[in-house]
Amino acid sequence: SSHIMSSPVPSLSDLSSLHLARVPRLFVFDIDYTLWPLWIDTHSAGGPYKYDVATNSSIDVRGGRISLFPHVLRVWDFIRTLPHAQISIASRTETPDRAREVLGLLKTPWGNTMMDNVVHAQIYPGSKMKHMRRLHEITGVAYEDMIFFDDESRNREVERLGVTFVLIDEDEGLSEAAFCQGLWTYANMKIETKMKQDDPDTKGHRPPRY
Repeated sequence: SSHIMSSPVPSLSDLSSLHLARVPRLFVFDIDYTLWPLWIDTHSAGGPYKYDVATNSSIDVRGGRISLFPHVLRVWDFIRTLPHAQISIASRTETPDRAREVLGLLKTPWGNTMMDNVVHAQIYPGSKMKHMRRLHEITGVAYEDMIFFDDESRNREVERLGVTFVLIDEDEGLSEAAFCQGLWTYANMKIETKMKQDDPDTKGHRPPRY
């Protein structure tokens, strides 16, 4: 598991003034309990969704409301200031159409929708290893240049590919503090090939140590 260092940068304004040694090229986000506080396939009655301008939320056919966690747009706005950085999505929801519809309704302060800011969204059931491999194939971005924010610890398995994993608190969602911690960890982590016995690429053997 990756060594988590305590981040001296609790906020995005502190982060801006710091010259980080390394910055990810691809910022990947889970959706449920990372961007919004529910499972869209379970807790929402489905669409067609209506957009509520006053609260920047989507309302399902039974009046159920979907809003983003408070810091999400602030974090995404910060990513837009980084050179060559892109945003993507990796979700294993059973209802990809609902997720896409809602992300296509929720607005950003810079004048477009959440979905307009996403490249090559991977929204389908299955292991997040598959989502990351697919993103790597499509974008050409190396695993070591990816960072993934998700509320489920089982998805830490993507670290075996070389992706930096940041665990999100399901009650807070993507917070400024968690994002800053993730970026700090990424910037300061030594690049090592993380190979474990159960990694199929090692054929079940640990690589020799020199």
